Formats: sequence, structure tokens, C-alpha cells
Amino acid sequence: EAAVPGGRILCKYCAVPIAPMHMSAADVPVAHMLVTPLSGHLQIRPFLKHKNGNGEGSDTHLFGLFDGHAGGRCSKFVSSTLPDILLDDSAYVHNLPQAVKRTFFTTNEQFLQIAERMKLHDGSTGICSIVRDGKVLVSNVGDCRCIILSNGKPIQMSVDQKPTAPEEQRRIAALGGTVVLCMGTARVNGVLAVSRAFGNRTLKQVIRPDPELSMREFTRDDDYLIMASDGLWDVLRNVDVCHIAYNCVNQNQGQAGVCQAIAEELVHAALSRGSLDNVTCLCIRISGPNGLYQSHQNSQGGGNSNGSASNVPTGAHGGSSSPYPGQEGSQPRPAAGAANAAQYRHNNFPSQSP
Repeated sequence: EAAVPGGRILCKYCAVPIAPMHMSAADVPVAHMLVTPLSGHLQIRPFLKHKNGNGEGSDTHLFGLFDGHAGGRCSKFVSSTLPDILLDDSAYVHNLPQAVKRTFFTTNEQFLQIAERMKLHDGSTGICSIVRDGKVLVSNVGDCRCIILSNGKPIQMSVDQKPTAPEEQRRIAALGGTVVLCMGTARVNGVLAVSRAFGNRTLKQVIRPDPELSMREFTRDDDYLIMASDGLWDVLRNVDVCHIAYNCVNQNQGQAGVCQAIAEELVHAALSRGSLDNVTCLCIRISGPNGLYQSHQNSQGGGNSNGSASNVPTGAHGGSSSPYPGQEGSQPRPAAGAANAAQYRHNNFPSQSP
């Protein structure tokens, strides 16, 4: 666990060193990032291993990013507890989409119990990418976004849940809420600029963590999976992210740490273009050495090269119940990189840090 102010980055999946840093209160972001196939708190484990110990579901990898508002306590709580709750769900092995939906609600209920006792107003958006058997299940609550860079083109895997969307306005109205335009920004009950989120105790009847799910089977053309908070997407389009990432790849040909370089370059680009929000970015390699697709192909001895993105209805079955053959840890950890605005400022403006 790295001591990033306001950001909790658990690098238990990738071998990316993240140095502790110290920033002033004005620079503290409230994004929390989870990069963890979790079993032990400080162990490096290559798989999200089911607690029954029989190996089922051990081919599952989870990447999550949680962007807090009104404080960082909700995002910190969700990032810390959600993986264990997912592992404990009875549908984790055989019905991953159902397990994810229940996990989001259970995690939220547990935080709201604390929020009620402590009178907290914290909330958080969140997005998770869960990889199993060569497929990725993306679950989104709020306005973080996930895209896959495939053969030079971006494929959007999530939808930004904003109060401006007609379907979100109908959903909010059905729950008894309203959408109010405040200084040019649509806000739920005049308060929140996203239509779904964790936490938000005083808005819990209207703001709920209903995740939208999409699934894609990885193909040989898929290169990188990018997840980032809304501070990046406010100023960069999907195609911009795609161009920046591939330019970074070309500039770092044959070098280690390409994923880290991409994440850092995207954060730099967002800040350079005037993003006023905290910016957190996560990049995971899909193809090539130590990529998610390559790891799956190595374990399966081949695979289907056709894949597409699609919505997953409630109760749909995601992934296979068959685990990867071999023992846990027999495959290399896929390459990944993470960066946020606090890191960028610390690395580039050290004189401003105490």
C-alpha cells in the first residue's frame, strides 16, 4: 500500500513501484485506486482466489478505481472492502455479474451504516474491470470510464452516468428525486453531479450504486485497458487517449514499464489541458508479453479471436466456472501502470511539496 495522499493504491497485481509522497492539503485528491487480486492484505497474489480453497474462480483478476466526493472516506472504504465481499458472495464462481451487483449494494449498505453513526456525507463513484477466462466484465457506477484500445481504436466499455441523460432523469424521478440545473451543471436534488454513486447518506433514497455491466471477450487485436476518473475524461476524448497511448508505446519500444508511462502521460495530458478535478488513471496490458490475453492463451492453449462488447442483463452468466489449469501463481503477473495528479505534481514540482 502506497502512501498517496487521499489516494489508496494497492499494487498487489503489478510490479510497479509507487513511492510514498507528501502533498499539501490543497493538492490532496479523493480518488482511491484498487489494483488487487486479493487474498492477504499485503501479499502479492496473481489471482483473486476464492476462500473455499478449492481453486474455483482463481483465474479472476480485479481492477478498480474509486473517485470520492465530499471527502475520501467512502472511496477508501469501498476500495478496501469490496474485493472481500465479492469473494464471499455465493454467486462469485458461477454467476459473476450477479455477484458483482450484490457486492456493490452490500458494500454500500455497510458504508451507509457507518455514515449514519458518524453523520458522514462522503460518496464515491467507482468502476471495476474483472477478468476471467479471457473475458472482461466492466461494472460502472458514476462517471469514471473504461475503454479498451484495440488495433489503434478506442472501444468504450462503460457509460458515464450523468443527470443530463434522459434515462437517468427518468430513473431519478421514479425514485422521488429531481434534477436541478445549478450554474450550468445538472445536479440530483441540486447537490450531486452524478446520478449513481456509493455513499451520499442524505441522498441514499435517490443515489444508489446500481452498476451498469458490459462484457467483452479479449481478442488478439486488444492492446490496453484504460480506466480513469472523470477528471481525465472532462478534457480528453476517447480518441485523444488512444492517440496519446499509442504515441507513448512508439516512444518506449522495447522498454519496460510502458503501462506506467502511458498512465503518467495521460495524467500529464489531462492536467496540461486544464482539468480542474483530481485525475487518476490505470493502464493494463492486454496483448503481448505478460498481457491478460496472452496469459489466458498460455493457460488455455489457444482461443477464439472474435470478441465484442455487449450489455449483460441482470442474472446473466459471466465467465466460466472452470478455473485455469495449474496451480495458483503459475502464470506471470500482467503488466500494469498507475498514476494520479498528486504523483505528477510531486515528481514535477517537488519544491511545492513539504
